[in-house]
Amino acid sequence: MAVTAEAMPKPTPFYLRLFRAVLLLRESWIGMIGASLVAFWVLMALICNLLLSAGLLFHPNTGFAGYTAAPPGTTLIMAGDEPVRISDYTEKPAKDIGTLISKDEAARMAGFESYDKLQATADDLKGQVEAIRQQRRDLKKQIQALDEGDPKAEELSRQRSALGDRSDALKERLDSLAVAVKSAGKYDVGTFWLGTDKSSRDILSRLIFGARQVLIYAPLAILCAYAVGIPMGLWAGYRGGWIDSILSYISNVILSFPPVVLYVVIIIVIGPSGLNIVLAVTFASAPGIMRIVRSLALDLRTREYIMAAETRGESVFRILFVELLPNARGPIIVDAMLRLGYTVITIGVLGFLGLGLPPPNPDWGKMISEARQLSLTAPHAIIFPCIALSSLVLGFNLLADALREISLKD
Repeated sequence: MAVTAEAMPKPTPFYLRLFRAVLLLRESWIGMIGASLVAFWVLMALICNLLLSAGLLFHPNTGFAGYTAAPPGTTLIMAGDEPVRISDYTEKPAKDIGTLISKDEAARMAGFESYDKLQATADDLKGQVEAIRQQRRDLKKQIQALDEGDPKAEELSRQRSALGDRSDALKERLDSLAVAVKSAGKYDVGTFWLGTDKSSRDILSRLIFGARQVLIYAPLAILCAYAVGIPMGLWAGYRGGWIDSILSYISNVILSFPPVVLYVVIIIVIGPSGLNIVLAVTFASAPGIMRIVRSLALDLRTREYIMAAETRGESVFRILFVELLPNARGPIIVDAMLRLGYTVITIGVLGFLGLGLPPPNPDWGKMISEARQLSLTAPHAIIFPCIALSSLVLGFNLLADALREISLKD
């Protein structure tokens, strides 16, 4: 009985197959967590410019004087005529994008009911500081009038030191009140929710824009590595012979070097840039991909559908990329997820060593490197970039584990 073209089953569209594959992740809570982490950073990378233009983020490369290593939650207060950079090409005065701070609002920022109480407290603290200064000057004169080693001189020195500690505490409180007093009549431009770095740049903005850089160059590098490694592995595994021997020998030579050493040497030779990072990752990763694909091809080339394709007289290209490759996609996809995580770490390591993306591009690794000096005084400057880097790598690794579980059930 002849089968007409209308009676033949139509192939399922690619977008439906992709949608069904995504739904399979619901079977694994690990996969859901990994997909959520990756999706979060992908979303941030996609909408970062929108958030910037809407005034919800500070420009990632703009520093604000007086806010060096500011703690999380610090509010940016500027005079109305001070310019604020809102894009690579546009600046606006603070009064156009900020909110005017009234005297009562300034008092509430410092924890006072009214501006008069705030001013009175500030004046009182100022008077106490001045009185302590005078007492310390008087004690200094008394100490100088006594002989060295006199017990009374030692007692006066202790009193003077105690007054100095009290004066420092009062000065710190006075400085915080002075900021609130001076903020009246100025504009609240925004809040540094994660604080600022040593160059007074907003950490949250740099993390989000840094995610965009990572999610551009990491997938691009992996795609290039697979574009080189897959054809080599398919050809070596299917054909065998001297081609397999040569490609395997070259791969073994490259894989004999530690990957980080290869990355560093390549970047030092050709210079740091996004394109050169892609080239370095491709050169170091393609041999490993080639070996994985080669082992899959060696196993699949003896299957009946490959023999049937050869019997039909199919071309080598069609056998490799239509018959072999689709049937090897499971392990390749899992390996790709793992390599994405490794590549994110690689970009971070290169940035930490000063070999990553050139400034002023936000780079998570460079942010961690720059914050090392502030690890004790401003730990948030190093903790948040570490969390961002770890969460994205963890997301890719969990996603790879989930895909492996699904492929084993399939």
